[in-house]
Amino acid sequence: MPLMDPKKRDFRKEILEFISERPAGSTITDIAKGIDTSRITVTKYVSVLEAKEKIFSKKIGAYSLYFTTERTYYPRKFILSYYDGLLECLRSEITDKEIYKKIGKSIANKIAPYYISYDETISTKPNSLIRFLKYLGKILPQIDYLNDKYVEIDVEINETGTEALYRLRNVKIFEQFKDLHYHYYIECGVLEGIIKAFLNKEVECNIVKLDKENQIVELKLVFN
Repeated sequence: MPLMDPKKRDFRKEILEFISERPAGSTITDIAKGIDTSRITVTKYVSVLEAKEKIFSKKIGAYSLYFTTERTYYPRKFILSYYDGLLECLRSEITDKEIYKKIGKSIANKIAPYYISYDETISTKPNSLIRFLKYLGKILPQIDYLNDKYVEIDVEINETGTEALYRLRNVKIFEQFKDLHYHYYIECGVLEGIIKAFLNKEVECNIVKLDKENQIVELKLVFN
């Protein structure tokens, strides 16, 4: 963004547009970097926008993420049906799960700047890998965008942080899809891609359980 006289910039508009383009939320730092201004300036105008109910915030772990209150959505069932049709065509032609993981990794490269706000300084702290895996569990509902706000996540991480199990409960999309294996092959690829992008580590993600009756999904990460 070209430098402008701060007095001529409409910070409220810039901040609102930035937040609107990131459906999983933005931190103060994200916004400041994104519109090329200071955290102090962003904090000032975020407070104004919150007071006017143009945006709202949620606490996720150590982060406050800001969201717009003025989104335009396609009907959820329309999106799910569209995606189900796409997967149905793909799985009739392609059964190799590694191809779906490759699709997921490509998606990860595109969505990471929008869907993840992670303090890179954490990587220098003790147990940084375990910290990141816990953080990943908190934002997994946003990464697995087909699910809704009712999904709950349980995270089990071994002492060394070399294995992590994510248990998703109340997975309502079982009601929409005949077979979720291929969707979660893609999601495994997304998780592998995100970890590679942020930690530069190789990891293998696999489906452990798809329990349609109890609406439970389990995904396991194992670091190489």
